[in-house]
Amino acid sequence: MRRQDITRAKRTGSTVELGSSLRERLQTVSSICTNCDLCEKECAFLRDRGKPKEIADRYDPTRKEDQGMAFECSLCGLCTAVCPAGIDAA
Repeated sequence: MRRQDITRAKRTGSTVELGSSLRERLQTVSSICTNCDLCEKECAFLRDRGKPKEIADRYDPTRKEDQGMAFECSLCGLCTAVCPAGIDAA
């Protein structure tokens, strides 16, 4: 996930409304990722958090565990470089 996409989540009262670009990006990653494990082999963040599809499927900005996730990625781009589906997971 790109950090700017995640920051587009808007707070409305006690709920968090996902911006349309974040929702679309999560759906795209979920539908394209083949769970091939290539990115996970290269990336410490993904080894800890799971494959891009798994992250996209379970991401919930209201969960405390997910709120800092975007800032844990080093944005090195190795995941993108090895992805056979061309997903930019960074």
